[in-house]
Amino acid sequence: IHRNIPVDALRVFVDDFIILKTQQRLMDQLPELSRFSISLVGKGVGPAILIEAAEWTPEQKQKYDNIRNASPLPNELTWQAAMKSFVARMIAGKEVCPFTSNNSMAPSGLENRGILSGPIGYRLVGTPNACDIMSAFWNCMCELLAVPEDQLSATIMCLPPIPEGADTKAAHDRFSVVAELISRNLFLYRGEDVLDLWHMHPLYDRDLVFPVDKPQHGHLPPTSWLRAMLRTVGRTEEANALTDEQLKLQNYQRRSPLPAVVIKRVSQLDAASTPENAMIQLDVGEGRLEIASGLGVYSRNVLGMAMEGESSLKAALAAEIEITKQ
Repeated sequence: IHRNIPVDALRVFVDDFIILKTQQRLMDQLPELSRFSISLVGKGVGPAILIEAAEWTPEQKQKYDNIRNASPLPNELTWQAAMKSFVARMIAGKEVCPFTSNNSMAPSGLENRGILSGPIGYRLVGTPNACDIMSAFWNCMCELLAVPEDQLSATIMCLPPIPEGADTKAAHDRFSVVAELISRNLFLYRGEDVLDLWHMHPLYDRDLVFPVDKPQHGHLPPTSWLRAMLRTVGRTEEANALTDEQLKLQNYQRRSPLPAVVIKRVSQLDAASTPENAMIQLDVGEGRLEIASGLGVYSRNVLGMAMEGESSLKAALAAEIEITKQ
């Protein structure tokens, strides 16, 4: 029962869940949600959300049990150490996020624009269950909205690592859908106006994220856009010279030792904005125009990944994944 939440706000959540249940592409990866039905009660009591759970079908139970049983038990010390290593190496060290200089405080260098540096929070989700993940996400959002930025600048929500011997495509398919569900929940109440997301995964591959050739919140630009982006920022020579394999190394920006979601404050992104990263209409080929932003940062990161090369990037990631197993 939610006496202090307007009934229309609850209706948005209920209606979206009803729509979600009809979207087979998503529900195929979310077997734990398939047995739930929710409805809105708004007369006499409440308003309230009524949640009903049907008994598992054998197929649903087996599919979810496979996901749950393969997930390692949480280890706060090693999981956090691995993620901090990644943030220090990639996000701060390679300036994937230009105003992050270390793995504990951010942003830096924006004080003259009214943005104070504050701690980066690392929050762990102990199970792969989508219900637990969404609950943790809402808690992380509420915490960021309630706590001043000089006490909590951003949050990295870490999920259980990929089990050894897992089907890599199945693991990525599940990640992609869970990430889409998280972004979808952010947009339900215009949360994107105040918070921004980065989705990360040890196997991150933008070419396996739906839709492949359109923007998706929280993800890197489509690989097919990268040459156009490079040309737009004046790097035509590199746009012509880089191989497709080199362009795909952009994925390493988001290949973290654990699946994770970085939750950042939009106010910080606005303060850090520069003309080269402004929103524009990008010609992605054949006269098709798409809205794009961050071209300066994304182009620099693409070139940086290509210059370092896959062997170095792969080895560094493997070392961080090993930390999670200690």
